[in-house]
Amino acid sequence: MSASSEIRQAVAYTAQHLTEAEPFMAAREGVTSEEYPDALKVEFKLLCVADQAAYLQLGGKLATVIDASDQVLRQSRQIKGLDRRANITNASFATPDPRP
Repeated sequence: MSASSEIRQAVAYTAQHLTEAEPFMAAREGVTSEEYPDALKVEFKLLCVADQAAYLQLGGKLATVIDASDQVLRQSRQIKGLDRRANITNASFATPDPRP
């Protein structure tokens, strides 16, 4: 089984069994199982592998949101440190994984 296939299976399982998956997802995010549901009160969607490139590629949806947020936060002086946005996205996401 390829890594891409395993990821698709994991995403599908998590979407269908969110209650069982919450402790693992909470641990991954560094919060308790009790805190994790609060993080999901906003719209939460697991991206399938095929949709990830549109969000994660250079200039993708995630980069657009981060750039806009960075600009607002820097103008209001809530962010003062080094600009590290270049490390957020990755050109390797521009091409979907060719493996099944």
